[in-house]
Amino acid sequence: MGMKLWRALSLGALLTGLSLGQALADDAPTTAPADTDSSSPYVGVQYLKELSDYKRQSSNGNGYQLTFGLPLNFLPDTALEANFHALERSRNIDGNNDYQQALMFDLVHNYGLYGWNGDFTSKYLPKFSPISILGLGVVREDASGSANYHPAIDAGVGLLFPLPWYGMSVRTAAVAQLEANHETV
Repeated sequence: MGMKLWRALSLGALLTGLSLGQALADDAPTTAPADTDSSSPYVGVQYLKELSDYKRQSSNGNGYQLTFGLPLNFLPDTALEANFHALERSRNIDGNNDYQQALMFDLVHNYGLYGWNGDFTSKYLPKFSPISILGLGVVREDASGSANYHPAIDAGVGLLFPLPWYGMSVRTAAVAQLEANHETV
């Protein structure tokens, strides 16, 4: 089995992605971005940085992820997310590129909004919401010019940081993806 850890990267050292939703009260725990209505669907766009496993004779990958989330009314603070990600990596053996696309369906649980105490910390440090991610999907690997499809599972953790505009949040996540791949790894 091939396993890899991929994560979204953006501003400075933060792992980030942007999610949009309908604005609501700052202290309401929700499934979507930390300051949004938990019954509103949301979308997100992320830059991905893949940390490849040792079995792939290639460098780390770069790509993007598109996410659509729909909060589940029957599971409090939980959303179903459909996400598509695509990335490419350079092969070490010949310098050409390998590609990966995945369609994943994840359950994302939000553990509520947290903040900081004290005048200095509450003024300069952001509020955040921890999240957990667990899902299933299919991965298309195109390695050395040979494309194959494989089932996959993913699991991860992250943080949402609410922004003061229009229900937007910055999302960080580290997600491990395990795929049943004996053909292209």
